[in-house]
Amino acid sequence: MRKGIELPINTLVVVAIAVIIMLAMAGFFIGIFKPNSEMMKLEQDFRNACKPYVSTGCEGDPDSYILNAYTKWKTAGKYSDFNTWVLRETLDAHKKKIEVKRACGCQFV
Repeated sequence: MRKGIELPINTLVVVAIAVIIMLAMAGFFIGIFKPNSEMMKLEQDFRNACKPYVSTGCEGDPDSYILNAYTKWKTAGKYSDFNTWVLRETLDAHKKKIEVKRACGCQFV
């Protein structure tokens, strides 16, 4: 192999790697890698739904408004059929209520 060809191939590899790194950095700065505004809104809706429940000391089970807000937040973008997810999760309703209490910030003894 001739030595004159080795330099351009190495240069092309280095340039290709540099371009990939620069594209990843640009994506990071313009927001490709951060959660979208809809996801943040759903989380905020859930947090707002939790406030009255937490202020009562997390007495009893969370109401359906809190459970629905939690479900929408956790399933955003993951399931194409929301009703299928709800049916599947209904089978494990007790576990879900505990998850919701923890997500609201309730303390367990």
